[in-house]
Amino acid sequence: MEVEVTNITKIFYTRTESTRALHEVSLFCPSGKVIGLLGPSGCGKTTLLRCIAGLEEPDAGEIRFGKKLVWSKIKRIDIPPEKREIGMVFQSYAIWPHMTVFDNVAFPLKMRKIPRREAERRVREVMEMVQLAGFENRLATRLSGGQQQRVALARALVSQPRVLLFDEPLSNLDAKLREATRHELRGFLVELGITAIYVTHDRAEALAISDEIAVMNQGRIVARGTPRELYFFAKDHFVADFIGRANFLKGVFLGYNEGGYAKVKFPFGTLLCTANETIFEGTEVVVMIRPEFFTLTGEGNILSGRVISVIFTGEKYEVRVQLDEKTTILAELQSTVSFVPRPEEIVELRVAPQWCRVIQA
Repeated sequence: MEVEVTNITKIFYTRTESTRALHEVSLFCPSGKVIGLLGPSGCGKTTLLRCIAGLEEPDAGEIRFGKKLVWSKIKRIDIPPEKREIGMVFQSYAIWPHMTVFDNVAFPLKMRKIPRREAERRVREVMEMVQLAGFENRLATRLSGGQQQRVALARALVSQPRVLLFDEPLSNLDAKLREATRHELRGFLVELGITAIYVTHDRAEALAISDEIAVMNQGRIVARGTPRELYFFAKDHFVADFIGRANFLKGVFLGYNEGGYAKVKFPFGTLLCTANETIFEGTEVVVMIRPEFFTLTGEGNILSGRVISVIFTGEKYEVRVQLDEKTTILAELQSTVSFVPRPEEIVELRVAPQWCRVIQA
């Protein structure tokens, strides 16, 4: 089922002031797709999710589920959460400690007075789906964090919702378990084909789980695209920086070469870069280069500098290189490289022009 949000505004009031959490936000979620809402704390992503769920009342705009209008300020329509055919998975899991796993999962069906035989059938189905078959009679609090997350997912699925809403569902898991669980969760969502909206501040989580990502900042959606589009081709500094680690170099545009690459001058030299917009000569620009795009051999731009530090993280070496008095960059080299630079050595880093991208400052 499609979800369409149109010009949603939300203002929170106190006795002395008001805070505009959402500024006329519009968002379209295609049927069967996973849309990630990514942004820093306080950007409005959870508020938007709660408005979609019916847990917060906006101050303006409209929300549609398919062709059905579920909220409209002007038309005075406000369908309650329990009638919006949604399932929600929260950061805290909201699991009742005194209940068994079965009773936790079956609770929404009990509230809807679904016959017990039908409820048992649905619970068994979703328990198998989330790989918790055989855990029905355990107390939910006796499970691991990853298993509790699956209980919360099973409870959201048991009502057969048409839309799933996730609010930071993996943030309480340790790093290794979070990585494994996000792969499982992506698999579940693809298999189910349910429309899902997934709130997170973790860029790796958003990239791994989402079909498309809407990046939010200060109550607005500032960019939208597939994970690959946003990671490789972000058009402004905030989005490029938030979606992944990057080096940002300030230079001056000199024009284009015969191959169509932009020539950008820096204090340490001139680089050939990729620019998607018309730029006038002499314009100050920012060039983004992600750390993993650097190599020690091959074709491309050459950046020469002094190695400041080398850190081994297992799968890669993080190498910081000083190009001039004011410019230091980070390069990530695979742990399998035959040559590892050492601090104080002079090193030549290479990067292809297509990975040196001119963005909005």
